[in-house]
Amino acid sequence: MFDRRYDRIEGETHNYGFLGALWRGEQAWRLEVSCEKQAGFADDALITFKDWQVPTGAEVIRQRAVVERDGARLESVAMLGPGAKHDDVATLNPNIWPQPGTIMIVLNGSLRAQGRSFALVSLVDETGRPLELEDEVRRPMSADSERNVPYMIKFRRNAMSQTASLTVALPKIVRAEFVAKPTHE
Repeated sequence: MFDRRYDRIEGETHNYGFLGALWRGEQAWRLEVSCEKQAGFADDALITFKDWQVPTGAEVIRQRAVVERDGARLESVAMLGPGAKHDDVATLNPNIWPQPGTIMIVLNGSLRAQGRSFALVSLVDETGRPLELEDEVRRPMSADSERNVPYMIKFRRNAMSQTASLTVALPKIVRAEFVAKPTHE
């Protein structure tokens, strides 16, 4: 498992660190790496959920829309108002914990089992102004956790915003395997 504490970028080179032991006595090490695209998507790879009403209080607005791409499925579940409480949404999914003062978009997905990842492209109001993201997007880390953990986007409403449009991409995950043979001195 990669550990962000050990990551760095030097020019065009991305270095990633991971926790785990590599033993000198082993003949070879096999590393499996998954790469997930985060920008530069083709227009046909984008999915937009348009003109969702932005809640202002404790409302839970259920916004059901389903998109499928090559077996991958993304379903919008709800938009939670800044005053929503866990008890208001526990029946949707017990792993949703609203944060007071923020608006949350909740999506269910079956992406990772189909070799897809999730990338937030934009979140704008009806005038095209970007809405302020409160936190990084919470996402399941494995195909198994997608059954229980929804994708969640937290943001703050502009004072005049009435609606929000969300654009995401579901890029294919590129997997690579590396074999390294240590030199023994």
